[in-house]
Amino acid sequence: MAASGKNTAIAEAKKVSKMKAHYTCEKCGKMDGVMHGAHIMPVTYAGTCADPYNILCLCAGCHSMGPHCAHQNPHEFVRWFEEMFPGRYDDLRERAYSYSKNPMPKKDWKAITKELRQMQKDLE
Repeated sequence: MAASGKNTAIAEAKKVSKMKAHYTCEKCGKMDGVMHGAHIMPVTYAGTCADPYNILCLCAGCHSMGPHCAHQNPHEFVRWFEEMFPGRYDDLRERAYSYSKNPMPKKDWKAITKELRQMQKDLE
């Protein structure tokens, strides 16, 4: 049950990120096609997995396909990310690692999902 709640929260966080970006790829500016909610810090870090601040709206080409995508060239992607969003990568890394090293009480995925859905309503 917990994994399902976590996955729902992650899906809602991806939707918030795409809405904030107006369904436009934050790397290349593409506005048509399917947009992905791409994590900067992997979903394995519970501290940032359902945080819209940790997710970019990317087209398939920039996220997972093509020679310059995030998954094919992660070091190049991180360099681009640090240039475009100064300090954000280090902030996310610190948040993700500190939660992993010092686990807080279990996440309330239902409450997180409710908060993310409210964020979506506010963005509409």
